[in-house]
Order: sequence, then structure tokens, then C-alpha cells
Amino acid sequence: MDNLSVSPQDRATGTHAQDLAVDFPQHPLSAAFPAMSAHDFSALVESIKTHGQRVSIKILDGMVLDGWHRYRACLECGKEPWTELYTGGNAERFVIELNLLRRHLDASQRAAVAVAVNGWRTGAFRPSAQEICINADLSSEKIASQANVSVRTVEQAKIAHKAGLSEQIRDGKASAQAAEHLVKKAPELAKQVASGERDFASANAELKARAPAPAKPPKRELPTVAAYEPPARDYEGELSELHGELAENQAELIALRAGSIDPVLQSQAREEINGILAALAEAERELSLERTLHNALKAQQSTYDYQLNDWKRRCASLERKLAKKERGL
Repeated sequence: MDNLSVSPQDRATGTHAQDLAVDFPQHPLSAAFPAMSAHDFSALVESIKTHGQRVSIKILDGMVLDGWHRYRACLECGKEPWTELYTGGNAERFVIELNLLRRHLDASQRAAVAVAVNGWRTGAFRPSAQEICINADLSSEKIASQANVSVRTVEQAKIAHKAGLSEQIRDGKASAQAAEHLVKKAPELAKQVASGERDFASANAELKARAPAPAKPPKRELPTVAAYEPPARDYEGELSELHGELAENQAELIALRAGSIDPVLQSQAREEINGILAALAEAERELSLERTLHNALKAQQSTYDYQLNDWKRRCASLERKLAKKERGL
């Protein structure tokens, strides 16, 4: 049996107790993922103390490929790690399928991890034992699909990775967008962050301080819908006048009939009354149409007012989002 592979039975009999002295470094493919929080690591240590190690630690090229936190927890509580040589195929696919989508990572972290892992060249194509490099032939679309992120986020993560800022994204200290922005706008600050001279937050704050405050766009005046005003014609007044004239003519007609006035005058009076009645009917019809039109226009104006207010709310929301995005860069 290889001295790097220790089974639970061997640990029980102490056959490979000397392996506790073996110091396995973390494999770069494992190091591409964020470290476990202190709270979770303490819980893992207590679990191994109580229940023992339940899942083996995979070793590749003398380094811990999978189970780095289990390995550290075993050493911390004085238990011999259960290790096995990794004999599978594609190591990159192994760590991605095992870790990427089951961990609580945001889109930027998933992109940074996927770029780092997929950039590792195994076998004869690996430049050195502990170097992660970008594979120029690797498709950003495939990485995006693998990490369940957008292609744009992968491109940003690649730029950050080349500048040495992958760890900043991996550990949640920077988004892929912010890291790319720092690399492009202030490469000297990005180099300081990559070398450990300063943290990302202070470098990003300095970059923001350099940029002039964005000018506020002029306040847009949105169109307004003028309130509908009914026509100036006084239909009510005209109807009142017509009713008055009708009453007068009817009174005259009654007087003519009572006094046996000339039939010619009676005929003229009747014609005037009939004309007034016709004018009165026409005025009432126009008034009815005018009221109907007025009500329809009022309803249409209410619809326009509602739509206008809705657009105002949308514009205000977009302006707030734009301002927030500008502050975040």
C-alpha cells in the first residue's frame, strides 16, 4: 500500500501512525476555493473529535486535492487523517463538481473559482507544481455555463486573475466587476493589492477619490397633460332663454285665441312657437352630446394621468439604480 493512502483499518491498528508527521500542502485546485469560516471549522473539529473522520482526504501529487479542512481538523484534534490517492481522471472537473455549486458562493466567487480551476494544466502541460495559469484556449462560454454565471462575469474574473486579484474575489473582498475596474483604471493600485502591500478596500477607495464626482444629469421635465376644459358656449343659459321665449309666445297665443284676434296673427304666433320648440330641442340634443363628450374626455384624461405618474415612478427608480451603480464602481 502506498504510504500516502491510509485506510480506516490502518488508522485503527496504528499501521501508518508515522503518516501523522507527513505535512501535505494544499493543492492549488483546492486552494482556488474560499476557506471555511472559523466558526464552521471549529464545528468540524468538534465533529471529528466526537464521531471521527467519515470522508477520506484525496491526495494528488503529494498535495491535498480534496478535504483540506478535514485534514487540518484531524491534525488539530490529534487524529490521524484518513487519506487516499486520487486515481480519477480530470482533477479540475472533480473539484468543480464536488465543490463549486454546493458551496454558498456568489456569482463573482463562482466565476473566479471556475477560471482558476479551469486554468490549471495537469500532467505534461502543467508549467510547474504549484502554478495556476490561464488557458488561452479555454472558452469563456463553457466556464460561464459550468459556474452558472454570465460570460461577462467570467471575462471580468479572467482579467482580475491575470492581475493576481483572484483571491480578493474568491474571499468575497471584491466583486469581479470592481476588480476589473481597478485593474483597468489603476493598474499600479492593482499591483499593490496583488503583492499584499495594501487591501482591496483601501485601493478601491483611493480610486474612487481620484475620479471626479459624476455630474448630476439635468432634471428632466416630463410632459404634462393639460386638464380638459369644456367649451365656452353656455348651453344652460341658452336653454333658459329659449324656455323664457317659449313661455311668452305661448301666453301671447292664448291671448290671441281669447280675443278673437286676426287668424293671420294667430298663425304667425304658432310659427314662432314651433320655431322656438325646434330650437329648444336642438339645444337640448347638443347639450346631451356635449356632456357625453365631456365625460369621455375626463375619463381619458384620468388614464393619461395614471400612465404619466407610472412613467415618472419608473424614471425615478432607474435614476436611483444608476446613481447606486455609479457609487459602487
